[in-house]
Amino acid sequence: MKPLAFVLLALVGSMVLTNLSAPSYADSQLIALLKIATQAQNNIGIQLSQLNKVPNDIKQLYNQGSGETNALAQSISKNDADSAKKHFLSAMAIFKSINYKISSLASVTTTIQPSQTTSNQPSQIDTLRLKDEINRIQKLGDGLKTIATKNKIGIDFTKFDVLMQDASKNLVIGNVNQVNNDLKIAQQFLLDANHSLTEAAKKKR
Repeated sequence: MKPLAFVLLALVGSMVLTNLSAPSYADSQLIALLKIATQAQNNIGIQLSQLNKVPNDIKQLYNQGSGETNALAQSISKNDADSAKKHFLSAMAIFKSINYKISSLASVTTTIQPSQTTSNQPSQIDTLRLKDEINRIQKLGDGLKTIATKNKIGIDFTKFDVLMQDASKNLVIGNVNQVNNDLKIAQQFLLDANHSLTEAAKKKR
């Protein structure tokens, strides 16, 4: 999971925490926090499984994050909202830290062993990577759309939709540079949308 994904997960979590003040929604909102933390835990677990060797410090952090997630589940079973909030925030902070450490490892590996291509055409690995990236960003965008709609916050996602369509088309014809450019702009759009939703959430408090 990349930093942008954590930004969006944190956004969802903050909006859930905001709504916890309403007792009638407490149970469902607490369960939502557990789902978010569990999703982050699972995503980190998948990334770790793809590493040839997991550094000890990352292993320890992952165990701590898993412990906080388990503690979150226990707090929810006791309907202890205050404790659940603390464990949720701790778990997300730990998983975010792990995510950045994994990203740093990937950057070092890329620097030491840069990929070599013998053609101007994208390799199969590049194509698969970009396809996964398109799908990932599309899902993040869909998630933001859902949040905006549920909270009745007017954000026009037309530009985002067009960018993602262009990225898919450019991938088919092998225009990797344009795909990367489309995705870069799309991610910036999501960050801007995230900011708008965050500001809207603050006003509701």
